[in-house]
Amino acid sequence: MAKTPLLITAPAEEPVSIDELKDHCAVTDADDDRYIYELGVAARTWIEQTTWRALCTQTWDQYFDSFASAMFLRKPPLVTGNAITHVKYTNTSGTLTTVGSSVYETGDQDGVPLLRCQYNQQWPSDVRGHDDAVVVRTICGYGSTAGTAGDVPATLKHANKILDGDMYENRESGVTGRTVARVPVLDALLAPYRVRHDVC
Repeated sequence: MAKTPLLITAPAEEPVSIDELKDHCAVTDADDDRYIYELGVAARTWIEQTTWRALCTQTWDQYFDSFASAMFLRKPPLVTGNAITHVKYTNTSGTLTTVGSSVYETGDQDGVPLLRCQYNQQWPSDVRGHDDAVVVRTICGYGSTAGTAGDVPATLKHANKILDGDMYENRESGVTGRTVARVPVLDALLAPYRVRHDVC
């Protein structure tokens, strides 16, 4: 079974600024700026793990044991533009080999992005038969490859603020089921953005 995706490049910014978080938490002085920012990062990470999405632009390696007609990609959405940095595989000689970009294209099924062959193309047949033989590097997040926090849907940004505020007020709880129980609107906010785990 292929290993879980690997983060290559983390987001350069957060979907919610420190000023927005402070405003939501009704904090005016700078004493807790670093703490509130770190809570915002934790909230964004939890939202991404819960929905399987990527908010601001980030790069991931995703692994497959072999090529397939539809290779579902986690961490949607793919950025608009050049979302696939490369597709590589280990051939039967043990050499890591790059697949030409003319061979493949991206598609979508039920909101989950996928990689597939272009018309009249075929995947390489000389794939070494072991786990993680194929690696696809994807650029994910809302907007383009240079997407900004402004491209993230307002609903997800609001969920980020709610989580940050709850953790600020309940410092020992962290981001757990207790948070969701205390703030049930979170489930409603995130529900439309959850990726179907049974697909990918």
